[in-house]
Amino acid sequence: YFETTESFKKLIENDELLEYAQVYDKWYGVPKQPVREALAEHKDTVIKVDVQGAMTIKGKLPDAITCFITTKEVNTIIERLRKRGTESEDELKTRVDTINKERETMPFFDHIIYNENGLIDAAVAQIEGIIAAEKKRKTPRVYDLSPKNTAVAAKPNHRFTVDYDGKQPFFKGAKEKYRAGEEVVFYFDLIATDTSYKFLLDGKELNTDWDDEKGIKISFIMPDHDVKFTFESRNLMVDDR
Repeated sequence: YFETTESFKKLIENDELLEYAQVYDKWYGVPKQPVREALAEHKDTVIKVDVQGAMTIKGKLPDAITCFITTKEVNTIIERLRKRGTESEDELKTRVDTINKERETMPFFDHIIYNENGLIDAAVAQIEGIIAAEKKRKTPRVYDLSPKNTAVAAKPNHRFTVDYDGKQPFFKGAKEKYRAGEEVVFYFDLIATDTSYKFLLDGKELNTDWDDEKGIKISFIMPDHDVKFTFESRNLMVDDR
């Protein structure tokens, strides 16, 4: 449903949103009250959000069950987008970049659901199986949807550390702490004589982009726990511009 900008900001102020974001000049979010009402009536409550929204909700409700719905191969998604024909080539490239970045967060989800071509019933069955198993839990999950002190709730509390054995390249734009669901973006300003280098987050390799002014761009969505970033390279020359 729709809210005025004024009433939406009031929901933010009163900590009455599970997650929210501003896209261009419009606000989107998940209000707590309908979720409270559904849970009070013992209804199965499903919230459809993007990766950042899922991470934010998981940070607020650790017992929430998160499912990442995708396909085993990215090309399957690309083929679907091409058949739909709603994006230009540039827009498609942007979508694919976003998909690849989001897939990097898959290890942080509770379940991965593969929705392959012609097998949607199987994907639905997986979700129904997860819901059925949750209903049989010996100890029910707890969801605290009471308003919190907004200033405390919004405080970044997950630590981001760098583990790099060697001369430190220019490390630009990173903070020490982030909120769960917040996008982490930083840059390495370097020239490598050997292209065999890796950027790892908790041991899992990250994709990178190139910025002509700032160098190698690293970005990912902060999970709901502390993380360690590792940089590995055999031969490295740092451009100390």
